[in-house]
Amino acid sequence: MTSNNITNSTTITTKKFKFTNANLKSLPANSSSTELEVSDTEIIGLKCLSGKTGNKRFLLRYKFNGRKCSITIGRFPDIDINQARKVARKYKDMIADGIDLKA
Repeated sequence: MTSNNITNSTTITTKKFKFTNANLKSLPANSSSTELEVSDTEIIGLKCLSGKTGNKRFLLRYKFNGRKCSITIGRFPDIDINQARKVARKYKDMIADGIDLKA
């Protein structure tokens, strides 16, 4: 099944879809020991993680000098998807310019 939608508040049909504030709000808490990670189709590397308690946060996964890295953008809904995408684009521009975000 290759649907790009969240069908309801407890079932995710795919882990990759275009983020909206509504579908991020409906992401369920993850019942396993790890966080549920979903990917935005608009910004490559932009992720939303949902923890056991239902807390959600945005992060950007990227490669820098051949190393896999990630940087937290912020908690949802403290920042919404439009703000998260704006920050992710800024970070991606910095990475493209050779700036190490972790330095």
